[in-house]
Amino acid sequence: MNRSEKKNRILECIIVEYIKNPEPIGSEYIKELMGIDISSATIRNYLKAMSDDGLLVQLHISGGRTPSESAMQNFWIDRLAPVDIVEIKDLEALQESADRHNVSSIVKVNKQNRLLNVYSAGGKFIVAEFEDCEITIRGDEFLSLFLSEFIGLDILEIRYIAFNSRVDIVVNKIDEFLSHKEPKIANEISFFEVATTNRQWGRAFFRDFLTGSFLTQMSNGVHFGHFLPDGYMMFKSAANIESKQADFVCFGHVTRNFEKFIEDLH
Repeated sequence: MNRSEKKNRILECIIVEYIKNPEPIGSEYIKELMGIDISSATIRNYLKAMSDDGLLVQLHISGGRTPSESAMQNFWIDRLAPVDIVEIKDLEALQESADRHNVSSIVKVNKQNRLLNVYSAGGKFIVAEFEDCEITIRGDEFLSLFLSEFIGLDILEIRYIAFNSRVDIVVNKIDEFLSHKEPKIANEISFFEVATTNRQWGRAFFRDFLTGSFLTQMSNGVHFGHFLPDGYMMFKSAANIESKQADFVCFGHVTRNFEKFIEDLH
């Protein structure tokens, strides 16, 4: 094991243990956890180097170290970014795992909603008739012809095509419809706690989180910052729940065990 591999092994060991028990970790304990032939003095040298690099934080000179927020972020990107689809047994399993790991989660089932017909209304509007709704869009015959090409396709497929074709008015109208579909929320108490302690975030984003309206605007993957409070993260992916396709999001502090939370869903 070369120096770089040892450094990464020590950092991973610290982060994994910190997730289990968020307390500062010392060199002697790290040596026990790693179970390899390495001295405490050598470990301390690695810890100092990682502290200098901003990967670890030491609150007191004689105390142990904790992973920095950037180290936690990189850890979760490495662990969760490869996840394409989350398998969820059922809503009960979702609620139980969310409560157990203190992670909030939102699941929005994607019911198939195919385009049935397209027609003009009043000369200035186009009506797209789907199985589950009608969407009225201000547009001309060119927009009507554009949409007519996709009769028989699901609303999400049409959104994808419209997005890549830069037909923003169609994307926006579909997003408006999707934002009103009620999501399933697990451990919403955690959302309330975050909104209470981060009032500025709560005023700006709390409603969007509870309604799930932000889901159509978020890409899959791991997210930090921007619309999230400091120290928190969000992971979004596709999901299967009770043989149905869905959008899946989990949210919580970076010290939560997101990997185990997802593992326990199935």
